[in-house]
Amino acid sequence: MRSTFVGFETARKGLAANQLGIDITGNNISNVSTEGYTRQRVDTSSVALSSLDSRYTLNQAAFSGQGVQIDGVSQIRDSFLDKRYRDEMCEVGYYDQASLIMSDIETALDEVDSEGIKEALADFSSALQSLNGNADQVSYANILLTASKSLTQIVMQFDAKLDTILLQQKFDLDIAVDEVNSALEQVAILNQSICAEIYSTGGSGNDPYGPNELLDKRNLLLDRLSSYGAVTVMAEADGAVSVDFNGQNAIRGSWCDRLNLSDTAEGTISIGWQSTGEQTAMNTGSLKAYQDMINGRGEGATGPYESPEQGILYYKDRLNGFVQTFAEAFNHTIEIAAPDGSPGGIIATGTYKVLFEAADGGVINAGNMRVSAEWSAQPDYIIRNVVCSGESDNGHILKMISLMDKKVDFDDFHGTFEEYVNSYNITIGQQKNLYSTRLEATAAVAEDILDRRDSVSGVSIDEEGTNLMMYQKAYNAMARMMTAMDEALDTLINKTGIVGR
Repeated sequence: MRSTFVGFETARKGLAANQLGIDITGNNISNVSTEGYTRQRVDTSSVALSSLDSRYTLNQAAFSGQGVQIDGVSQIRDSFLDKRYRDEMCEVGYYDQASLIMSDIETALDEVDSEGIKEALADFSSALQSLNGNADQVSYANILLTASKSLTQIVMQFDAKLDTILLQQKFDLDIAVDEVNSALEQVAILNQSICAEIYSTGGSGNDPYGPNELLDKRNLLLDRLSSYGAVTVMAEADGAVSVDFNGQNAIRGSWCDRLNLSDTAEGTISIGWQSTGEQTAMNTGSLKAYQDMINGRGEGATGPYESPEQGILYYKDRLNGFVQTFAEAFNHTIEIAAPDGSPGGIIATGTYKVLFEAADGGVINAGNMRVSAEWSAQPDYIIRNVVCSGESDNGHILKMISLMDKKVDFDDFHGTFEEYVNSYNITIGQQKNLYSTRLEATAAVAEDILDRRDSVSGVSIDEEGTNLMMYQKAYNAMARMMTAMDEALDTLINKTGIVGR
């Protein structure tokens, strides 16, 4: 025969289970907008007491109806979708950062919306044409001098803009590395806290019930970390996770490694691991984009830290290549003349007038190019004491004009000066378009995976509202059951056996 009060215990368990269900549903609804929150649910099972432990086996019917037991509060999460989302976020992080940096480079070397090198070359060529028709006029020589100074200033401004972008990206990368190190440390600390919580409750790493709020914080950090580089997460038996970052074990239990950022003598940057000093082998993520854009020298990459990607250094080299080729060509156009001893006669000296030079006296480049001191001080420097060409005294001017349309050899290009400027500007546009297109594609995939993950782990107001009504009705039914049991016992205790007294 069943215990008289077993029904009360069944009702009590039902009230407790449904009360917890109402509480967890309310918690889900209240966290509908909380970043990183994972929907929770109450896991229950039917109480099944066995009679095998009893000395005398009883009828199973006597053990039926023992009620519900609360197994725990679990998270609804799909580890496969977590992995797919983090893998895709690596690509999003790379193309997002690379696209931003390429936009800055495009703005710095703009040839469309602002006066650029092409316009300065056109002004320089126009001044040459004007001087050709007035080769003995100092005023026209002065116009050419002004156009030359404008060209050098624009080139120097472009180079300074690239230097500013380089410094900004190094600064931003330093912040990004600090954020990665902070995330690694926080995950390691959460590992320790989660393990302690699981141990204190007598659970294990294989137990599906853990400190859900701490798990949410850890998962959110891992999601953020994935945009910086490839993240591989492996669950440990004690509830901690081991994390590989770009193929290197970065977190193990409560221990974590750190990234070190340093500048090299070649002007590049190096990212290495604090524990080993080895370089971080990055294949994707925003850190990889920073590294490619800061160290990117294109096909000319030779240093140990230089990247074959076309980054900031690549475009600084393009400017330097333009400046050096331009200066070399025009510095060998005006041959200096000397008297030959005959009345009015002159001879060539084999030396040329320097029209462009390095401001610091070193090798000429985009950052130090200027009009030579002699020409800058004397506008007529370009038209006096020159070797005449036949009957004309403007052969040197014609030679300079011909250079504007002559195809010359650059390091990796053969064409005119304008065509060379066009070539690297086209490269900028193609790169930016590639990164933007890939960003849109990877972001769309990541968004789709996130939507699928949210459909599993996110809070749905409609679904939670349905659950709330279900738990409320079940709670009311359990309360009604307890009332019915109370009435039955009142009849049994107070009203049974009255007849015949």
